[in-house]
Amino acid sequence: MNVAIVDDEPLARSRLRRMLTAQGVDVIAEGETGKDAVQIASDELVDLIFLDISMPIKNGLQAAAEIEELIVTPPAIVFCTAYDQFAIQAFKTNAVAYLLKPFSSDDLVDALEKASRVSRTQLDSITATKEPYAKISLKVGNGAQLVGLSDISHFYSEDKYVFANIRGQAPVFVDKSLKQLECEYPIGFIRCHRNSLVNKQHIEKIFRNESGQAYIQLIDSGECIAVSRRHYAEVKKCFQ
Repeated sequence: MNVAIVDDEPLARSRLRRMLTAQGVDVIAEGETGKDAVQIASDELVDLIFLDISMPIKNGLQAAAEIEELIVTPPAIVFCTAYDQFAIQAFKTNAVAYLLKPFSSDDLVDALEKASRVSRTQLDSITATKEPYAKISLKVGNGAQLVGLSDISHFYSEDKYVFANIRGQAPVFVDKSLKQLECEYPIGFIRCHRNSLVNKQHIEKIFRNESGQAYIQLIDSGECIAVSRRHYAEVKKCFQ
């Protein structure tokens, strides 16, 4: 099980890391703000995030809600906090446990067991899979346009809006989130980054630049789109 810890208190992170290591759990990422939690969930293949609630920039509840919105198979969340008044709000998210600081090793083991029942493999197995539709209806001005999925190279988000990049014309606004599109078209399109969903048929190659960042290059336009660490292995399967 791959685990991340997000807490703005260094001593709390250090203590939890030691406790997890003693249980044979791999801690692959750490952060100190809710924004870090969203970034880690988007970029890293983590099964579980231990998440503090009271943090700067974005609190843990906000981060958990955003993770749930962005990711089709989100990691399980265990909230770790010194305050018990957030429990009801916490369980309205995808939290599997709520640990009050300072918690014991037994409490931690119990949380790990609960999280293991909602593993990424189980989540993948129940994720809806539909055959891609031949066309999608997109809003254009005051009307709508039917566009063949084969003509869409990718969907991307920009400033909280989603657009379809269509062969031979300007990008078109899409009145759906990337997560909704990912659920609707899991066979023809693949997520390569938190901000982009790419048509597999339009991918020409995958490569890394000099700094090690992975990219895919599109066939027609030659446009290069970043591939996050979280999605790299799945994107690479397109070439096997």
